Amino acid sequence: MRSFNLQRYKNKVFHTISRYKLVEKGDRIFAGLSGGKDSGSALSLICEYAKEKKIDCEIVAFYIKLGNFIPNRAIDVISKQAEICQVPLEVYNIVDFGIDYRKIAALERPICSSCGVIKRYLPGEKMQQNYVQGIMGMILLSLS
Repeated sequence: MRSFNLQRYKNKVFHTISRYKLVEKGDRIFAGLSGGKDSGSALSLICEYAKEKKIDCEIVAFYIKLGNFIPNRAIDVISKQAEICQVPLEVYNIVDFGIDYRKIAALERPICSSCGVIKRYLPGEKMQQNYVQGIMGMILLSLS
């Protein structure tokens, strides 16, 4: 197995962004953070790409808190990721949208599928209102 080469990976990501014109002048990009390495890496690479290519665009990070039981240390990690990338962070709590995670957890379906629906639906609504591009984990979703 070949060892991981960060520069090669970065070059491939940058090539893909450029080839498909995923980040352009004037874009408003909404980047989802979970506190994990995938979403943090995606945000970091998009910010680095825009900076290196001198693309004037707006990048805003967001986090969807799945209820009041989520510890504040999770927000601390996410805040640090946004701070490192020098982008503003918007935090949304599903409770504010009238969603009760306890009821969702009681459904006869895997909890991960319910969480996935929430984490795709809420940012999709927000992005369609205000943003051109959305980044979720290592996937760049174009809304244009």
